[in-house]
Amino acid sequence: MKKLLAVLVCGVALTACSNEIPMSNTWQVTNVYTSPDVPSQVPVPAYLVFGDSTVTGSTGCSEIQGRVSFTPDAAQPTHASFRDMNFRDASCEGSQRFFHDQMVALLGGELEVKKEKDEMLLTKTDGLDRPGIRLVAAN
Repeated sequence: MKKLLAVLVCGVALTACSNEIPMSNTWQVTNVYTSPDVPSQVPVPAYLVFGDSTVTGSTGCSEIQGRVSFTPDAAQPTHASFRDMNFRDASCEGSQRFFHDQMVALLGGELEVKKEKDEMLLTKTDGLDRPGIRLVAAN
């Protein structure tokens, strides 16, 4: 009976974890939060793809490439540190350029990570009304 209970508990635990989207996935950028009075919805498709220690993607205007590390680890991150970020010259204007510039500003240094199932929020670690980026898993 104890063995059966142990097997059931392990099965439930594994099933609960199976709904969690891994970091090594394509994440669509849905919102860039900069200020409460500025619209946050991204005007063009933008995305990030995380590897073990790399990040690539697009702001919708420019390709992105850089390095990232997660603490405590990529399985359950609470913080992400972005470094050596490279952005190609953006050839866009208007709201597309505004969101490109905001993503460039946000994707540098330390960000707090809040990840739940297929959604993730990356925010600056200090201040009130902290700027951030909302992403959803693009399966």
